[in-house]
Amino acid sequence: MHLKELYCYPIKSLNGIALHQAVVTDTGLPLDRNWMLVDEQNQFITRRTFPKLALLQVSLENDHLVVESDRGQLMIRLRYEENATVIESKVWNSPITGREVSAAAHDFFSSFLGKNVRLIQQDFSIPRIERIPPKETFTPSSLADSFPIHVIGTASLNFLNEHLNPTIHAGYFRPNIVIETNIPFEEDHLDILSFENVTLQKAKLCGRCKMVNVDPSNGEVRNDVLKTLAAFRTFENSIKLGVLFYVTRKGNLSIGETYLG
Repeated sequence: MHLKELYCYPIKSLNGIALHQAVVTDTGLPLDRNWMLVDEQNQFITRRTFPKLALLQVSLENDHLVVESDRGQLMIRLRYEENATVIESKVWNSPITGREVSAAAHDFFSSFLGKNVRLIQQDFSIPRIERIPPKETFTPSSLADSFPIHVIGTASLNFLNEHLNPTIHAGYFRPNIVIETNIPFEEDHLDILSFENVTLQKAKLCGRCKMVNVDPSNGEVRNDVLKTLAAFRTFENSIKLGVLFYVTRKGNLSIGETYLG
């Protein structure tokens, strides 16, 4: 069994970048969920409320992140200015400290959404810490909803697609890692996911919301993905698909690597 696909999503709720390899750190894949959009109350905003965020394409060009829309493009430095404004926010109930990116980013995203928003980058000098359930231990994280690595198995997606028309791809669920599996939801039972140079520890199953109904290619919202998933994956008062992991051994990770559970 092997690692089939690898993705990072630099800006929370925007489309991701397919990778062939990555250097995994304590906070996950490089650049993954390092930026997010906040409103005038410094509350984070996502594709749940603004599905048109799916229309923005993200790529990496030398030492800049590039965001493109039908109106133009925005270049973002990979590191905020030292004097950048500090923004205190939260991802759900988890406090985070960020730095405002630029006036150009404010104008680009505000114009696109028709709403006054700011782009902030996580300030890694002030770590975001997540408690690992049910243990009283903690791990650093990015601006992901909770833990830094999201894993889905191919058999789980195939099973879901047997009940959907048209079918969907992994991008609807925004995983970092897609692993080849033979049994649907096999990944639920992987307490440890070990590659040659990287080891991940299971934190919890991933709860799903209406965001999985948004087509990542065009921002259109369908109503059957979450409903179909709920029919056979609702437990603990939540709809589940995929597993959230945290990093216990850092190192290089590449598509095609075998894994052990």
